[in-house]
Amino acid sequence: MLHTLTTKQEWCKMSNQIVMGLFRKLWKINIHYGYGDIQSIEMLTKTTGLVKIRRAHMNITTRKFRLSDDLKKVTFCGQTREIIRISCWDNGEKTLDRYTVVFLDEPNNSENYSALAMSSNPFHPQGFGQHTWSMIGPHLGKKIKFEQLPSNCQICVKRDLEIEAI
Repeated sequence: MLHTLTTKQEWCKMSNQIVMGLFRKLWKINIHYGYGDIQSIEMLTKTTGLVKIRRAHMNITTRKFRLSDDLKKVTFCGQTREIIRISCWDNGEKTLDRYTVVFLDEPNNSENYSALAMSSNPFHPQGFGQHTWSMIGPHLGKKIKFEQLPSNCQICVKRDLEIEAI
């Protein structure tokens, strides 16, 4: 079965939670290495597909990608990366923004990354949830797994990554 996905909205409509992460990962690798503009993505099977890229003043080029069997990594243009790379931190209630999630695929420069700082309930009127830039290090507290974040923080991160939050 062949699916041609040409817009971000079409990716959002698919029920599989990894799809937006895949789109973001292919887009970021593509931008970082300057292959051109992504025109469409075709899923050939559950784990393989083709990306059509238009280069400046050139025809459309087709590149293959492959998802790992566990759907957590993608190989594209010679690069194998995790689909969504984040680093989660807990400072143990030292500040209102106790939890920080750093988006490792969204650097501002060589040391700062896009991040989401949150209290344990970022949606509450007295809670805290704000986008920021952050360096990675012990000043953020103790490194934790995504599953160790409070459920509302997990939902906030999933919404930010445009992954369907269940």
